[in-house]
Amino acid sequence: MAAQSWSGVFSLGSFWDLWYWYQLPSMQFGTQSCWVITSIQFMLYCHPHGNGVFQQDNCTSHRSQLTTAWLDEHSSDFYVMNWPRRIPDLNPIEHHWDVLEEGVKAHHTTPATLTELWTALADVWQAIPVERFRKLVESMPLRVAAVIKARGGQLVINLLSLIQCTLNIVATDFQAYLLKYKFLCAARMHFNADVFIKVKLWDSIQHFLTHTLPDLGWSSDDSEVVMDVGCGQGLRTKNHVLPCFPNVEKLIAIDVTPDMIEKAELLYPHPKIEYVLANIEDRITMEKWMGQISKVISIHCFNWVKDQRKGFQIVYDLLRPGGEAAFIFALQCSYYDGVLDVGEDPKWSSYFENADFCIPQSYLKNWDSSIYKRILEDIGFKIIHCKDELKEDVLSHQGYKDMFHSVCPLTQHVPEDLREEFINDLLQSIQKYDGKSPDGLPIHWCKVIEIFIRKEK
Repeated sequence: MAAQSWSGVFSLGSFWDLWYWYQLPSMQFGTQSCWVITSIQFMLYCHPHGNGVFQQDNCTSHRSQLTTAWLDEHSSDFYVMNWPRRIPDLNPIEHHWDVLEEGVKAHHTTPATLTELWTALADVWQAIPVERFRKLVESMPLRVAAVIKARGGQLVINLLSLIQCTLNIVATDFQAYLLKYKFLCAARMHFNADVFIKVKLWDSIQHFLTHTLPDLGWSSDDSEVVMDVGCGQGLRTKNHVLPCFPNVEKLIAIDVTPDMIEKAELLYPHPKIEYVLANIEDRITMEKWMGQISKVISIHCFNWVKDQRKGFQIVYDLLRPGGEAAFIFALQCSYYDGVLDVGEDPKWSSYFENADFCIPQSYLKNWDSSIYKRILEDIGFKIIHCKDELKEDVLSHQGYKDMFHSVCPLTQHVPEDLREEFINDLLQSIQKYDGKSPDGLPIHWCKVIEIFIRKEK
């Protein structure tokens, strides 16, 4: 049959209904689609207060020049959702079609005419509990997250308006609600939280926390509001950062990776630690803490920050007058050498045509501490300590594999059945630039920068 039927899911007014327009002319062409919308005043009927959002599924007729022009012409009358193409999993209506189809098949009479089909559809529709509609709408966050994970972060840009209207979130809460999904696009790296959680604290990091910072007067008995930028799965935050501040009022631990925050909340909770999904490069996600933080610490995170100057500026704005910040992160290391080598290998390079290798400017431009001193002083920081130094960490074979497997952004682009082979090739590429201990264990070298800065009062 050429007739069309429509299933509607509305959040405004909790209105749910089905239209079956078999008596209207064929609507397979753009002009008829526009005619239907305007002639029966569809949007006015559904949203009499003019606050509706029109969702269309990007089928051919809906993307025709005539339809697109008509929708643009009426953009002041109602908002047209920016719906991504070929994403049926994200449309709750698709699941209603499944219910309707199965219901019609099981109907007590087999429809033989359009009228009988409409009667059967109406019967099935009326039997669907309202709670089913609500649950489908409420399932949208998980659907969005799953599709983004499967299809890539850029998809999230097209979903922002979708999430807002589908979940009917008030404007003041919308930005906060979106963060979990927006970060999947904003995060350049793709950390594997399940693997990363196995990585033990490196000796060089332990020394930075227990010797370097205390020697610089970092530890404090005062009531502090501390922020850990790039907290990962929470182990380091709870077991190593928190003990530095015995009288801490609150430790805000942020990370840009949703899986990391979920692991941290589950495995390393503490009454004084608040794990939050946030991005140090995105001021909107940091706004509520501006001027309230007494100390910021970030360990091997800023090498993943794309715009480091912007990140440092946001740290400056987060700090109270007199507040301090400490950083340690990689400038150059064997990992970057190995990633570039394996990424350019003809065996694998075809998978990475549009991939971000996440190589920092510090590596590509061979930056040293003098560059960072200028950046930090331009922002307004007083530099207490800023130096670069070559560090060596002896790792177990499994620890070596877990570390670089968990942080490599290229792995996600490799077909699943080839990933183990790719990881082994990656490790071999990195090991070419690293050494071995007398016991045969891998030694990872890394030129790091240590920074300790203060915001003047």
